[in-house]
Amino acid sequence: MTSLDARASGDVKCFVRRGLMQDYANQLAQMLVGWQITVVDIPRLTPHGAGEFAFELLEESSTLDGQPTEPFSIEGALRHWLTDAIRRDQIGEDFIQRITVEGRFLLPSREHSASPRDVLVGTVTVFAENGTWIGSSAQIG
Repeated sequence: MTSLDARASGDVKCFVRRGLMQDYANQLAQMLVGWQITVVDIPRLTPHGAGEFAFELLEESSTLDGQPTEPFSIEGALRHWLTDAIRRDQIGEDFIQRITVEGRFLLPSREHSASPRDVLVGTVTVFAENGTWIGSSAQIG
């Protein structure tokens, strides 16, 4: 159903949710790379230098470089924001089926570089009843 079909059929609720799901994906990705991950979770990533982490936001499973790991601190903050957003936007509990959060990082050693630049790229995929939305964000600094 296109946005015009949704409006014409009176299924505006479906149309609005599509925009909300993209907003959710974007907001969660921006929070991931620009907020708590840089303060609390970076020390866990630093010894690796470079790698990937992932977690399922609704299922509470986390990996670091493909291996199971303890949850990241940012997971609780993202879940809290999501719970508040779902309540605020009056979205049914089962509408969102899964949210996958993935991050890639490069944290150069301070010893080997005159001006090291950390890189953190996050991607959030929201799987819902009416589609899939992807948000991404990056921090270089």
